[in-house]
Amino acid sequence: MLLQNPIYCGDFQWLGQAYEGQHQPLISRDLFQRVQQVFDAANHPRHTKRQYAFAGLLTCGRCGCAYTAEIKKCRYIYYHCTGHRGACGNTYVREEDLARALGELVKQVRIPTELADRVASVLRESQSEKEQFVRQATMRLQQQQLLLRSKLDRA
Repeated sequence: MLLQNPIYCGDFQWLGQAYEGQHQPLISRDLFQRVQQVFDAANHPRHTKRQYAFAGLLTCGRCGCAYTAEIKKCRYIYYHCTGHRGACGNTYVREEDLARALGELVKQVRIPTELADRVASVLRESQSEKEQFVRQATMRLQQQQLLLRSKLDRA
């Protein structure tokens, strides 16, 4: 959190409000903002033992931090803001409620038929290219194997 303290660029926070300080800044505001962008880009979930349905998909609308999941009472899954920038005030959300809300959003998504057809065509082409690559790689490996066997037989 040291590099996220705005005091170094001449600003400070008091009771949740940002103020411009009268002190000499150690770094420019531009450098401070660039450092914050690096932190924001690295704001991704850590690997956990358990896989959660919506882990890594959600960010907090108030502070921009990632949402994480926890199991409560050994059976209920709750999601909440990680709050790396301090408590933002968002509460826990049960996975069932989150699934319901996201399901309603997904129902509203409409993909035009032309676009869906184009995506399907591109995916088929991509799959065909992958299959061709695998066939060629397999043939090269078989040829190398034959060469090695013939060299071993001569030795």
